[in-house]
Order: sequence, then structure tokens, then C-alpha cells
Amino acid sequence: MPNKVTGERTKRTTRLSDRETERRMLEAARNRVDREGLSVSFDALGYEELISDAGVARSAAYRKWPSRELYYADLMRELTRLPHPFAGTVSALWSSHAERLLDESPDVLRRDQGRRQFFVEFLRRTCDALMQEARTGVSWGNFRALQVARKTLTPGSELLHDVTEGLEASVQAFESELGECFAALLTLCGVQLREDFDYFTTAHLARVVPEMLDGMLDHCTAYPRPLNERFVMDPLRTGRREEWQLSTLGIVNAIVLYVEPSREAPAEWGGEERARRVAAFHARVAR
Repeated sequence: MPNKVTGERTKRTTRLSDRETERRMLEAARNRVDREGLSVSFDALGYEELISDAGVARSAAYRKWPSRELYYADLMRELTRLPHPFAGTVSALWSSHAERLLDESPDVLRRDQGRRQFFVEFLRRTCDALMQEARTGVSWGNFRALQVARKTLTPGSELLHDVTEGLEASVQAFESELGECFAALLTLCGVQLREDFDYFTTAHLARVVPEMLDGMLDHCTAYPRPLNERFVMDPLRTGRREEWQLSTLGIVNAIVLYVEPSREAPAEWGGEERARRVAAFHARVAR
């Protein structure tokens, strides 16, 4: 067919299936969200701009979704199927920080005081890294925006059910990963959950810590002072002075309150005991 402007013949494009249109449109939105982040209002993404990004015909997009609200509903479902923003990150941090600390102080696990020092410093570094990841990346902000957007959905609606189910599955998978990481860390450091908390498990700890992280990050979004102020100190009396930010101190202090030295751990470890526990730690974290 001749082009009305140039008079030249243009190549007829192949009509996309609804499935391919859906794939391209949702992928375009995911790419935009990964680059720019997500706000509670999905309108900020720009439906017409996403059609252009996806390279689909406007008629095809509106054939699949007669209204942009229907598209945003499917997009919300799609985004809630993504992993938790810290999924995988925790396991990687657990392994790298343990290796680095053991390289710095090869004999730190030999005695009780050293193991306590290792435990606290490990948590300080890990919490700092997670805070930094949340502040500099977009994944955590996107996840929180989805959680807030969920509260605006119509009670009893199918969309609310689907979004809630997706978010809960994401959180549960992350909590399972974190619970395994905590169990590995406790064994490595020769500590256990306090016996007077007989109902409390590493699974509970894995639920408490993300709530503390979320709460602190939410607070610091508006009031960043606890993230920006740092003090060189030894607040938990481990014999090691380090640079602490107040937000990290609050979380680490709360975790330390839940643990005590394990009765089953030898008072002093030889090389074989240390090697066995380090190997078990890495194997469990890597699951």
C-alpha cells in the first residue's frame, strides 16, 4: 500500500497475537520499572508510552486491554510474581562476608569472645549492605510501592486476592531463605536462640528482621539521619570498635537479644572443628 506522505509502498506488518502483545507490553513495563522505579499510581508509567516501547500497534493493545485500568491490573499481577528484592542477595552477602571476616581473623572462631565478635560484626556488615542496596537500587522501592498499592484495591476483588497471594509467596520464599541463613550463622558462631524463648525459631527470626528493615527504611525515606550519621564505637562490648550507623545498630542489637552461647559448642575450637563448621555454613547457605 502506498504511503500517503511519500507515495512509496510500505511493508505490511504481521499482526501480533494477543499473547505476543501481552508479552511485549508487560515486558516493556517491567523494563521501565527496573530503570525508573514504580510509584503507587501506575498511571505514572504512561500507557501510550508503553505501547510505543513495546513496539505493538495501539489497536492491538486496546484489543487485549479495552481500558488502561485492565492493563495495569495485569501488570500488578505480573510484578507481584517477581522475587522479593532481597532474595538471593542475602545468601550472597552471607557467604562473602563470612569469607572476608575469616580471612581477616582466621582464629576469630576459636574462643567464645571471638565468636561473639564475629557474630556482631557479621550482622553489622550485612545490615549495612542491605540498607545500601535498598537505598541505591529500585527493587526495594518497587516492592514497597506494590504493598502500598495493594491497600487501595477493592476489598474482596479477584485482583486483591491475586496480588496478595503473589506478594505473600514472594515474602515467604525470602523468609525461608533468610531462616536457613540464620540457622547456618548460629551454628557457625556456636550460639543458639535463647532457651527461655522456647517458642521462638529461626523462622520467627526471619520474619522479625525484614519487618525491622522495612520499618527502618520507611522511616529513613522521610528522615534519613539514622542512615547518614555514623559513630565509631563498640556498642555491644565485643572488644572491636567499628563504624556504626544508628539504623544498623538498632537491628543488630535486637537480633543479639534473641541469642545466647550454645551449650553444645566446645569452649575452644581446634582447626578441625572450625573447618567443619565453616564447610557446613557454606553448604547450608548455598541451598
